[in-house]
Amino acid sequence: MLELLALKNGFYAFESALHVLPVSRDDWFNEQDLQRWNDPKLWKHAYGEQSNLNELMLFAEDVIGVQFGFLADQIVRFDPETGETEEMCSTLDEWAEMVLSDYDTELGYPLAREWQKQNGPLQKGNRLVPIVPLIAKESSFEPSNFYQLEAVKGMLARADLAMQLKSVPDNQAVILKAINVPR
Repeated sequence: MLELLALKNGFYAFESALHVLPVSRDDWFNEQDLQRWNDPKLWKHAYGEQSNLNELMLFAEDVIGVQFGFLADQIVRFDPETGETEEMCSTLDEWAEMVLSDYDTELGYPLAREWQKQNGPLQKGNRLVPIVPLIAKESSFEPSNFYQLEAVKGMLARADLAMQLKSVPDNQAVILKAINVPR
């Protein structure tokens, strides 16, 4: 990872569908670096003690804030709506190959492209957040179901959702408590 960041200290790619975090930032406007993004006090704490987030070293995110990180000897995907991790591969090269071979699926590139056609560029440090959570039957990946929000605020909002759902069995109906997320 450090070799990649030595070449390019953080970047956006695929029309902002991928955000690789920088090692350090000179400019703290609405954006994070690796150390700050991985600080448990920033947003990870909101997922509670049951998550393995503090063991993760997150290094990138897709357009909707799904996180990519290192966990032991694996690269994993962290779903912000459920708080669950999923193993992806073993090396950064394998991860890059997965992303490059299917960026539509891995990063949500079609959503990023279409949303920005309709709404203008995604601001630096922001990700798209669904109005109707993606885990809901009624949700969709249509651009009209998303708005842009500062990444930290988006993670905190979805942590609240994940915490409400953590003890609900799959496929069980649930009534979620709405929260106010500043836009």
